[in-house]
Amino acid sequence: MTRADDLSPAERRGLRVAVLELKARSPRGRFAIRVGAGVPGGPAHWFEIAGDDALDHALRVEVAGALVHRIRPRAPSPWLWITRPGPLWVVDADLAWSAAARTALAEADLTSRFVVVTRHGWHEPTTGHGQAWHRLRQRT
Repeated sequence: MTRADDLSPAERRGLRVAVLELKARSPRGRFAIRVGAGVPGGPAHWFEIAGDDALDHALRVEVAGALVHRIRPRAPSPWLWITRPGPLWVVDADLAWSAAARTALAEADLTSRFVVVTRHGWHEPTTGHGQAWHRLRQRT
């Protein structure tokens, strides 16, 4: 599990960059959920979920596993994360993708590193650890 205190400065910067990238990509706050695998704020592969797609646990595991497999040459110890609209508190999609990420990463014999990124910050849904910003801005 990912605790804010357990992160290196580079990982914290990467998660901050992931939030900033999401804010820049979706200035109005309306967008589809995306699943990323790689390094937050760095190289990543993405899968976008259409609003009417109803993926069950097995399909989420397949998607997460495929993303991990594709990114491993560029990121040997990848993270999985979702970007989604809405508040920073835990919603059903967070828990569903967290379970799929744990399964996919375990199948790949990797440590579980999963977070949810919104326009307001990031959090790890099963522990509640994370970081929120009220007025996050790009550093100059």
